[in-house]
Amino acid sequence: MIQKLKGLGYEPVQCRNSTISRYRFVFASLDGDVLDFAVVDVMFDYCRQGLTLASGAAMVQGRGRRGSYWAADPAAEFTYLLSEAILDRNITETREQRLRIWRENWARPGWWAWRDDCAVRNGTHR
Repeated sequence: MIQKLKGLGYEPVQCRNSTISRYRFVFASLDGDVLDFAVVDVMFDYCRQGLTLASGAAMVQGRGRRGSYWAADPAAEFTYLLSEAILDRNITETREQRLRIWRENWARPGWWAWRDDCAVRNGTHR
């Protein structure tokens, strides 16, 4: 990932430890008068408010390759989205849409490949 960013003209400008088990790397690229940023988050565990909600192993277990990126297992994604909504006491429109898609399709065989294709097309795969 980092080599790909460097190949696209991005240079590292910041590395910060944003939580106990998470690092955020910020890259910048200047193209004429346009300054563009790319952010890469690296998480070892999913921690919020002093609680470890999922280990790093649990977050990557069951993930699958979807084109040029790795997609989380649907159950792991559902747990993450629901945990974020509960802890934030707020649910964004994007999270609500992803939870609704998960709820409506979880039992359909092969649905998560379809889900990821749709997410990439409409920009909600984050």
